[in-house]
Amino acid sequence: MNQIERLHFIYQLLEIEPRTVQDICKELAKAGYTTANRQIYNDLLQLEKSYLRKNQQLQITTGQHNQKTYRLVYTDSSISVTGYDVNSYQLSRLSMTTYITEGRGDSINKFRDIVAEKIMHLSKTKYTTLPIEQNFNSHFFERKYSADFNKISEDIIWSIANNKIIEIVDIYGDATAVTKEITYPIKLKALLLVYHNGAYYTAGFTEKKNEFLTIDLSKIVAYNITNQTFAHKKALPLAKAELQKRFGLTGNIDKEVYDIELEFSSITGEFLSHYHWHESQTFSILKNGNYRMKMHCGINRELFGWIFRWMGNVKIIGPQKLKELYLEQLTIINKNYATNQSLSYTNIFKPKNSKN
Repeated sequence: MNQIERLHFIYQLLEIEPRTVQDICKELAKAGYTTANRQIYNDLLQLEKSYLRKNQQLQITTGQHNQKTYRLVYTDSSISVTGYDVNSYQLSRLSMTTYITEGRGDSINKFRDIVAEKIMHLSKTKYTTLPIEQNFNSHFFERKYSADFNKISEDIIWSIANNKIIEIVDIYGDATAVTKEITYPIKLKALLLVYHNGAYYTAGFTEKKNEFLTIDLSKIVAYNITNQTFAHKKALPLAKAELQKRFGLTGNIDKEVYDIELEFSSITGEFLSHYHWHESQTFSILKNGNYRMKMHCGINRELFGWIFRWMGNVKIIGPQKLKELYLEQLTIINKNYATNQSLSYTNIFKPKNSKN
């Protein structure tokens, strides 16, 4: 490897992340080249003198034991960055899940360094950073993930990006109320990666029956990535339309889409009206000061759990089917307390394939 080739090699390394001379030597060794530290120092001087672009410079910081770290930084930028922009970046980091900040922390920190070195270092940029110890995310209702989840998520993302069919061999649990008629293994044309209520899902259509499914990635026990591809452009808007029929992601109890009407007490209704629950939601204030909420979606387990959340501050106006199922759940709850019997898992909202 001649010097020009080494300069290009070192430049590419520094584009990725800051490096010490020792780091550079190790990377060269991996590529099959042995170079003395002294030569690398000379290369770095030459790189700074004649190889960098006009808006680039080599920044050197000295750490413990006088060890120098070399960073490729930009001295100019066509992007105007303000304090508001920096705060927007900090807010986005604060809203990240534990899985992202811890499970993929090394990857996220690379982007942090890119922002820090290529944008925030600019002398013309005026900003104030909020110390990390003064950021707090409650991570309430976030799904906990094991280290093995990284492989699953990477495979699913790759499959969606490359339009590959995924064979779901088995799942465990009941995260989205998959219809009883589904038996595993199945082949899924995965179209979407979805983040919902603290967890990650994939959504798509089964290969043979073209049934729409949403599957919690953490519930997948075994799977295979096939070499089969599928046409995704026409299927993608259909998948998004199917999601709009649901309140959240859980499968609907039937194939109907209902006009949902709920009445909330004044304070609760005012609170809810400032949040996004469904694309079709509308709120209006009644003469008594209460709020009327309307939605056009299916009936599912998530909808019931959400209604129960507001306890005595909500009343179902319609449809009648929603009222009946709600009262049925109240009967089950009261029975559990009256008999003091052991709980057993039931799900009356399990979707059924029906023509009705």
